[in-house]
Amino acid sequence: MQSYEDPQLCSVAVGLIGDICRALGEEAAPYCNTFMTVLLESLQSPVLDRQVKITIVSCFGDIAMSIGPNFEPYFAATMGVLRSAGEQTADLVSGTLDNCKWLLTVDRRITTRSSTCKLSTRE
Repeated sequence: MQSYEDPQLCSVAVGLIGDICRALGEEAAPYCNTFMTVLLESLQSPVLDRQVKITIVSCFGDIAMSIGPNFEPYFAATMGVLRSAGEQTADLVSGTLDNCKWLLTVDRRITTRSSTCKLSTRE
């Protein structure tokens, strides 16, 4: 997961975390501290490909849906990350088309995953 120079490998690793959590359901809770630590650390890396970061945001939702109320210890940190990502702004006039598309993708994922995280902690 921390081979940041290989974005495809990182995306696969993040996908596996989501798959494991979905397969185990609430039984994944004991492993989530490790998963969340690695994912949150990865998001802070300036060299990690931004597409992988979007995949990580989606993985938060997978984890939250899988472990339900057990997601509560991770809720504040996750919402902080989502809030920070949501505060990113694009200068649609001088920004590149790629940056604008990326920010729209991030916005969609944040909206979807923040709702998922909120619902999962309320069960």
